Amino acid sequence: MHVQVRLVLLAVVASWILGIHLYIAPALSAEPLQEVVRGQGKLGIHDNTEDYDPWEPFNRKIFTLNCALDRYVLRPVATGYNSIVLEGEQHAIHNMLDNVAMPKRLINSLLQGKFQGAGRELARFLINTTLGVGGMADVAKYQFHIEESDEAGARRWPTMGPARVPI
Repeated sequence: MHVQVRLVLLAVVASWILGIHLYIAPALSAEPLQEVVRGQGKLGIHDNTEDYDPWEPFNRKIFTLNCALDRYVLRPVATGYNSIVLEGEQHAIHNMLDNVAMPKRLINSLLQGKFQGAGRELARFLINTTLGVGGMADVAKYQFHIEESDEAGARRWPTMGPARVPI
């Protein structure tokens, strides 16, 4: 039965990829667009035109706004967070965010056909949510010795200590 489930999943994924490929391949092989210009009362095509971005003035203003927000809001908040919140509390917040990201890892394990990894993720989530006070403590790892799944692309949060913002 286990092999049959894998074969069905493989067939579904293969048909999905092949079905999507039929629509994507023509778009990827399309010719680059040429600019149609009006000159001397006639329409023509410029072959040597520069890239034109009608949104460039708006994009430049948004970029400047993002830089200012980063410099005057986000960086001071991150620096204040690092100086006010203790390292243990930062680890608890990291563990809680990692616990909340469990559905992504569970689905990733299921799609890869790694049902033991999916079961491990579900067990870790239930243990850490109940005994680990909402996931702030990694009880599953240190008390029950249930290690995290090692799936490609399943981790978002860094596994090392809290991040320090360069000043």
